[in-house]
Amino acid sequence: MGSEGACPLTPLVIFHFKLTAAPFALTALWGVLFAVLCLWFTVRPLSMLRWAPLQYLGERSYSLYLVHFPMMLLLMTPMRWLLVTTEPTIGTAWATAIAIAVVYASVVLVSAISYRLIERPGMELGRHFERRVATAKSSAAS
Repeated sequence: MGSEGACPLTPLVIFHFKLTAAPFALTALWGVLFAVLCLWFTVRPLSMLRWAPLQYLGERSYSLYLVHFPMMLLLMTPMRWLLVTTEPTIGTAWATAIAIAVVYASVVLVSAISYRLIERPGMELGRHFERRVATAKSSAAS
């Protein structure tokens, strides 16, 4: 799955605009910078996008997208408990890092299962129907 056209700065720019009420000039400057960088990364893709773990996540990106929000809601109470119980002993930074790691690992695991059991069989079924339609069209044309 090719990810050559993906701009790695998209989350950074979106995060910036969610946190600040930037004036118009700054917004326009960010927009121009973002467009130039996206064009640059389209012409010269980053070699890190060919890294196997990123390719793995890229193949499962739709499953990650579908699964991440329900999993975050499901894990909200257990992670709150984890933070409350571990923060006094290991500190806020480490407790937060552990909670983020648990949520991230859980989301990746559930999305991998979803990809394997739902998404990939669905793609194969679609290819099967596509071949049947192509075969029916070619035999009808004969």
